[in-house]
Amino acid sequence: MHLDRRLLQQPLSASEVYRILALFDWPSRMAEFDQAAQLSQTDNLLLKPRLPYCDVSEPVVLSVTLDSARQASFHYSQQGVECSGDVVVSEPAVITYQLLNLEDSPAGLKFVGAAFTNPFDGHIVRVEVSADGLTLQLYDPMRNTGTGKYQFLFSSEESPLLLPSPDPQVINKDIK
Repeated sequence: MHLDRRLLQQPLSASEVYRILALFDWPSRMAEFDQAAQLSQTDNLLLKPRLPYCDVSEPVVLSVTLDSARQASFHYSQQGVECSGDVVVSEPAVITYQLLNLEDSPAGLKFVGAAFTNPFDGHIVRVEVSADGLTLQLYDPMRNTGTGKYQFLFSSEESPLLLPSPDPQVINKDIK
């Protein structure tokens, strides 16, 4: 089937384009419609490019910064290249996240642990945090396939409350 992209550009919003593409099981083609109208936050998110997965074989650097409204923003990278924070695993692995505190990070920010959407699914079996709170390791024995979602938990000198991250995920895939 042929798709005439001109029919799905403005004045349609990105949300409207997405709903039409979903009818034909084509939501993955959303990036082709970057000229669609952005009328809402959902439209903006639909047109934001998806970052690549992080590589399980090297540490993922995580920085947390505060904007002018004191809202936390999370950024993942490897060797200076931005990645999504998500990791694909195809054999038993230790996934390492290293916290990089920047000038606009909350003072004294440290990992205190991780929380899991389903801690019983067997994706991650152990979490270790370094003594200085700057490194967190997740142990994935690759017992099953599927996706495990988690959130990092942080403490800081600026608040007695814990800060949770948005949920990165580990995706266990069989190699065939």
